[in-house]
Amino acid sequence: MVGFAAETQNVAGYAKDKLQRKNLDMICANDVSGGQVFGQDQNALHVFWKTGEKALPLTDKNKLAEILVSEIVEHYHK
Repeated sequence: MVGFAAETQNVAGYAKDKLQRKNLDMICANDVSGGQVFGQDQNALHVFWKTGEKALPLTDKNKLAEILVSEIVEHYHK
């Protein structure tokens, strides 16, 4: 199961906590402090799973969605 987290502080810490607490396979988190995401055309994500993590770059939200789907597929096909 993949979860999502919008955090205003300590993004990595809170995301990793939710990953464990909710028994997720993967969680995708972004920093929404200062309103820097809502209404914008670009975003960045940090993806965490039990054995690793990866930062996805600031890019167009549609492109970011494509990158995220690729990461999810890669994770589940290992």
